Amino acid sequence: MGSGKTSWAIQHMNESPSDSFLYITPFLEETERIKKGAYTCIKLPANKGNGKHGNLLELLENKENIASTHELFKRLDKGCIDTISNGHYTLILDETLDAVQPYVPNKKDDITFLRSRGTITIDKDNYLQWNDGDLTTAYDDIKTLSNNRCLFYINSTVLMWRYPPEIFECFDKVYVMTYLFDSSIMKYYFDLYGLNYVKASITHKNGSYTLSNYEKSDNSVFKKNIDIYQGNMNTRMKQQVTSLSSTWYKKPYNIKNNIPSIKKNLLNYFTNIARTDNKCRMWTTFKSAKEKLKGKGYTNGFVPYNCRATNEYQDKTVLAYCVNCYVHPSIMLFFNSQGIKIDQDKYALSEMLQWIWRSNIRRGGSISLFVQSNRMRQLFIDWLNNKY
Repeated sequence: MGSGKTSWAIQHMNESPSDSFLYITPFLEETERIKKGAYTCIKLPANKGNGKHGNLLELLENKENIASTHELFKRLDKGCIDTISNGHYTLILDETLDAVQPYVPNKKDDITFLRSRGTITIDKDNYLQWNDGDLTTAYDDIKTLSNNRCLFYINSTVLMWRYPPEIFECFDKVYVMTYLFDSSIMKYYFDLYGLNYVKASITHKNGSYTLSNYEKSDNSVFKKNIDIYQGNMNTRMKQQVTSLSSTWYKKPYNIKNNIPSIKKNLLNYFTNIARTDNKCRMWTTFKSAKEKLKGKGYTNGFVPYNCRATNEYQDKTVLAYCVNCYVHPSIMLFFNSQGIKIDQDKYALSEMLQWIWRSNIRRGGSISLFVQSNRMRQLFIDWLNNKY
């Protein structure tokens, strides 16, 4: 994090004018940054004609260099494979893609309705199969995803979406720029579908960025810049290993008895312990718990816990992390059914580090950090001590 991955990517594109690039990043504003930073002409899909997706296909057909978002990249389908292959594209993926996710239709009963009229059926591999070429409009998304074998059931009950692995194989080269790749869902996805990869590090010397053999970083160098709160607010509330998880926040007992204590801790930390200006404050919890925890003097400093790939919060110096992160149970179930075990602790640590590194620590500054979850705090301390 902050090692110069984006700078290397811009440099690499500038040094390879004869290559075709598709640069994919989580945020739209980052595409503008790439467009401005690259000497070569970078085009952004425009919302015109057949929409951004249609314009993206036109740009690919014309072999243009393109910068776009994760969300638009997710909409690429098997019909794009020949176009990408013929263009000999290099994919630069800024941060890992959520390549396997639970799928929620626009309306709760959409799938039941479509199955009852025979529009969709479930094949022997549990994938949704679309049978009615004429039914469109409200069901176009389900139709497209079914035709691309992206929707499937686990145990005949949980509906999931997966990105077509064939898309990655049609690029000449693929670069995934992230930290702790081994902790990501995309790593398990690559393993499942036999997509081989080599890990590398970024070396910065004399103003130039190069790829080098992967080396594990010395995390202890950050200790001097991070003040982790270790006071009695960490012990006031009795915690289980799953306390402050997404499910925990929804339980009536915790809503009544524990969440008010967390809110009190947040207010105390920001106003009495850290004593900083409002604009320096940054905090997070799950979206569903935000309204329960927001308070005077820090509400506007909320940054989603899964935020990454942005420099927007580099001025934040006082942080409060009220999340205990776990992989979604449906995703765990999917990979377990394929004989692949996910390391929950490494995944949680990776998510937390990405959030922390949106702050002033990103540019070498100092931060104060309050981590309410005992599990997450210990994971971070272990990381600083090079146990991960």
